Amino acid sequence: MNYESFELRKVYSSLKIKDFSLLIKLGVNLEERMVPQEILVSIEIRFKTPPKGTKTDQIDNTICYSDVCSIIENYLITREYNLIEKLGGDLFQLLREIIGRDNQIWIQVHKINPPIKGLRGGAIFCLGDFEKETYP
Repeated sequence: MNYESFELRKVYSSLKIKDFSLLIKLGVNLEERMVPQEILVSIEIRFKTPPKGTKTDQIDNTICYSDVCSIIENYLITREYNLIEKLGGDLFQLLREIIGRDNQIWIQVHKINPPIKGLRGGAIFCLGDFEKETYP
């Protein structure tokens, strides 16, 4: 495949990590935080220019999503949060440090089963530096 067209016109690219499952101590009160709860983290990284990996096929020339997931998991493993908003804000800042300022980030934190009677779809908080439709 010829990638010469990358230089001829603007090409948009992004990396999406969808529904990375983690167990987190999360809840407004201590009782809720006692037992880790499942959250799903979804991320979209929009590249200013396509990663060099599109041409080289080398992992060193892109953002490794396995590394991103490991960094997030290691960061959150010892923390606890009252709010998914704070958790999302911390993840946004962490990712900003990893990917730099040239690329854009969108994060979605989905608390699967908050202890609210009748709430069947959980609660979702989104944060990013570009506009995005959150529900397909």
